[in-house]
Amino acid sequence: MEKYARFRYQPCVPLGDDGRCVTASKKHTELSRRAATEGMVLLKNEDYALPLAKGEKIALFGKATIEYIKGGGGSGDVHCPYIHNVYDGFKTKDVSVYMPLVDFYRDYVERESVNIPTQEQINATWDIVNAMEFCTKRDDMTYDTFASMHVKEPSVPDELIKSAAEFADTAIITLSRFSAEGVDRRPIPGD
Repeated sequence: MEKYARFRYQPCVPLGDDGRCVTASKKHTELSRRAATEGMVLLKNEDYALPLAKGEKIALFGKATIEYIKGGGGSGDVHCPYIHNVYDGFKTKDVSVYMPLVDFYRDYVERESVNIPTQEQINATWDIVNAMEFCTKRDDMTYDTFASMHVKEPSVPDELIKSAAEFADTAIITLSRFSAEGVDRRPIPGD
C-alpha cells in the first residue's frame, strides 16, 4: 500500500537546488504555467476570430466576468496565491470592454453574495451529511450545499444585451460552474 501513499502525489516534490520541497516556488509556478499552456484546448479559429485585434470592442457575458471559479472541490480544488476573474484578465489587454455589462455582473455578484452560507453554516451541513447513510437525500444535500457556495447565473436584461451588441465587435461568453468529487452537475435549468 505504500506506493499509493498520498504524500507521493502531492505537488511538494523537490525542485529546490538543494533538494528541498519548494511548493509554490518560482520553479513550481513556471512548471505549472508550462503544463497549463501545453494542456490547453483552443477553439476552432473560424473566420480568424483570434487573436483579438488591438482596440477591439468586446462584451463579456457570464458571471465569471466577476465571479470566476478557479477549480472544483476535493481533488479538483486548486490552491493558489491569487485569482483573477475574466474582466481582470481583459483589463490587461489592448481591447475595449463594454463596462455596463461588467457593472451589471459586479452589482449582481455583490448583491447575491450575501446569500452564500458562511463557513460555519457549511460545516454544520457537512456534519449532518457525513452522519447520513448514502442515499438520494444525502446526494441532494451535498449538491445543494456546493451549489450554494456560488451565485447562480443571472438573466441579462434584453436592453443590456441589445446595447452590448451595438457596442461590441465580439461577444465572449463564459460558463462558470462548481463541481466536486461525487457532485456532478445536474441537467436542471441554470446548471
